[in-house]
Amino acid sequence: MNKVFHTRVYPVFQVIGGKRALINYRGYFTLERNGVRHWKALGTPNREIAQKRILEVALHAQRVQEGLVAPDIQTDMASKPLLSVVDEYEQYLRGQGRRAKHVHDTTTRLRRMAREIGWRRLSDIRADNFQNWQTCLARSQKTKKEFQISACALLNWLVGTMRLPGNPLESLDKPDVKGRKVRESRAYTQDEFAKLLSVAGNYALGYQFLLYTACRWSEAHAVAWCDVHLEGEDPYVVFREGTTKDKDRRRVDLKGGACGPPAGDSQPYLAGNGSRIGRAARDV
Repeated sequence: MNKVFHTRVYPVFQVIGGKRALINYRGYFTLERNGVRHWKALGTPNREIAQKRILEVALHAQRVQEGLVAPDIQTDMASKPLLSVVDEYEQYLRGQGRRAKHVHDTTTRLRRMAREIGWRRLSDIRADNFQNWQTCLARSQKTKKEFQISACALLNWLVGTMRLPGNPLESLDKPDVKGRKVRESRAYTQDEFAKLLSVAGNYALGYQFLLYTACRWSEAHAVAWCDVHLEGEDPYVVFREGTTKDKDRRRVDLKGGACGPPAGDSQPYLAGNGSRIGRAARDV
């Protein structure tokens, strides 16, 4: 592209006391042939000063274009208090419809890192101070990885909105979590699950529903009567789109034992959102 640096100023007049008076200058600059004119109010009635000011503005824009200096938005963002950026990111996540738990966990990690590492502004975030803090963090590898993921998510969001030139943590390797679980998960045996139900009381309903459907408690809590289909020989429950973690609709066939009431309970086994199954699954 043939770039042509061009500036021009124009006087601004106003009628004062019946007379036409020069009160200001405005001007524009372009950085390429037939390019967009960028207009600026120059705040002076002096033509020489106005020409100097529009030239300075144009030179700064050209340095930004050539990558010699950061854009104004990035310069301003570098000195902005980090906690206010986290607050803005929290509003963004809520606006995107992210689950409340995800928003809470992510922003809590970010605020803890800002406090413990000493990140007061975005310019304080560096790969070395984060890695030193992460290494000394007395937590599992999985937790360390989650802190890094939350930090990178914030920084990548700022990069995507052109408020940060790059992610300073991008080059860091994530902690290896393979074979380093603090608590290995395993399935209940039939005897263990029977013992659990014998002491679970009202929560037995939630445990049984989670067992038969293999769903998350948040998915069970979102089940409404319109999702439950007990008629016919093949009863099933539908987890609606938007209520599952992957946001996809899912159908789960119910075993015979899942369709009847628990022992000593005269109420239907499956209930709606906010009713017995919802509360039991939520508290499990």
